[in-house]
Amino acid sequence: MKEKLINRITCDLDAREIKPLIRCLKVFKHYGFTKELTVKLSASEHGFHIIAWADKGVPLKKLLKIRRKAGDDGIRIMLDGKSNRMINVLFTSKKKQKTDLVLDGIPLEYEVQGCEENVKISIGEI
Repeated sequence: MKEKLINRITCDLDAREIKPLIRCLKVFKHYGFTKELTVKLSASEHGFHIIAWADKGVPLKKLLKIRRKAGDDGIRIMLDGKSNRMINVLFTSKKKQKTDLVLDGIPLEYEVQGCEENVKISIGEI
């Protein structure tokens, strides 16, 4: 059976510092994720959401490794690797509610989509 290839990648950086953002963009560029790059300030304004596309897709396992190298949130990577949910989901705002759900000893929270402002840059500038 042929493995599904994924050509959309996201990264949730939990720091609003330029060095982790540049590292993420360089990793994306190295692996060919250079199309339709979007950098958004997270709803909390404490980090960034980065979304990019590639002409050639990669298998899920490789996508998760790329996201790890790019500095993506470890819990998101773990959830995307262990569940059947839609991967690469970035929420624009969060409403956190306590839950009894636990995955690998980590309590989970519900996230509710909202809206945020887009900031676009060109990956060619990196």
